Amino acid sequence: MLIVFIDENGKGTFKEINNKKTNKPYPFITSSTIFTGTELNKIRDGFSNLKAKYGLPTTMEIHASDLFHPRSSFPLNENQIREFAIEFAELIRSLNLTIISSLVFKDYIVKKKGTFKVPPRLVKDDKDLSIDVVKIAYRHLFERVLILANRKYRNEWILFVHDQINVNKDY
Repeated sequence: MLIVFIDENGKGTFKEINNKKTNKPYPFITSSTIFTGTELNKIRDGFSNLKAKYGLPTTMEIHASDLFHPRSSFPLNENQIREFAIEFAELIRSLNLTIISSLVFKDYIVKKKGTFKVPPRLVKDDKDLSIDVVKIAYRHLFERVLILANRKYRNEWILFVHDQINVNKDY
């Protein structure tokens, strides 16, 4: 069986079209981590052992923000976080994983009036535009996952696991 874990970064809305600090387009990214069922135990054991080594609960979900911008409640200090991140990267490198991502820049449908002094104007309302972005991102991601599955895992079932924003929906 092929297991495809999907998560997104950012929001599909257009309320944050450009990064305020850099004024660069703010993308919507969907990513998938793909592995076979036989690799699942190695992944589970590896992450459990790493968490145990640092005294973290095995049920604790660790986000990138915990490593790059830890809250005061995060149980590791700066040096421990650095060491944990290095070991985490080494663990990922040792696993047989494929990562496929789809990135959509949200400003692809922004239309500008004649001069740069006039702010960009959205052609549709925010809800319609965010639906477009999400559709495009997921369509591209699924196409690429299916191409990979067809090439390398032709006779395998595919289990898609999608991480939701709402924890209750995750269950």
